[in-house]
Amino acid sequence: MVSPKPRQPKPRYPNKGTHPRRSYRTSKLTWQTGNPTHFEDWLKHFEMSLLCAAPNISDKYKAMVLAIKLSNGVFAEFRKCCLPKEVTEYTYQETVTWLRLLFTKQRSVFADRYDCLRLTRLEREEFMQFVNRCKAALKRFWFEKLTTEQFNALILLSALKAPSDEPLRTWILQKLNQDGNQVRFDEIVIDCVSFLTTKADCQVFANENVQLNAVQKPPHERRQHCKLPPSQ
Repeated sequence: MVSPKPRQPKPRYPNKGTHPRRSYRTSKLTWQTGNPTHFEDWLKHFEMSLLCAAPNISDKYKAMVLAIKLSNGVFAEFRKCCLPKEVTEYTYQETVTWLRLLFTKQRSVFADRYDCLRLTRLEREEFMQFVNRCKAALKRFWFEKLTTEQFNALILLSALKAPSDEPLRTWILQKLNQDGNQVRFDEIVIDCVSFLTTKADCQVFANENVQLNAVQKPPHERRQHCKLPPSQ
């Protein structure tokens, strides 16, 4: 009696390198506030996982897998961005570009630098989590592109902490964004003094108007009403 041949185990992934494996796991992309690097962190994890699961996947399937990994809310917004085209008509890089526009908050490098200078450890925050936030903020600081004049202006900006200085902080940030590498610290100081002077003058005029409005007008002459005698 001829013994049967042992059954050969089937390959676990017959189309290895062309389609994502079942073991491929990445959490769905959702909205997350307060974390400016949320999308980039998630995308890096997604690309690493996909590279291990399907290194030879086509660009079309790669874009489709990325779309599938979006949560319902994110996918709905992404689909609106794609209109009048369909989601499947975009390449992988085009899909990533649209998602970056959705998730990346439009901020200037000076706003990131200002946030970095204001960075503090939160109550009950783990020390290493705080260190990681510091590293992320330092990466967005772009020290190599920072000029001395810009650094001086940032120090002035970070020193204006009072709530009443909010207009000055906003103006200095706008000045940094507008002038870029041409910004001059002395010019910012002169403009700040001019701004404060104008604000004080406006306050004087406002107080004068309040005082004028507060002056009581002379009472009008009261009309004397004749009382009619009671009817008989």
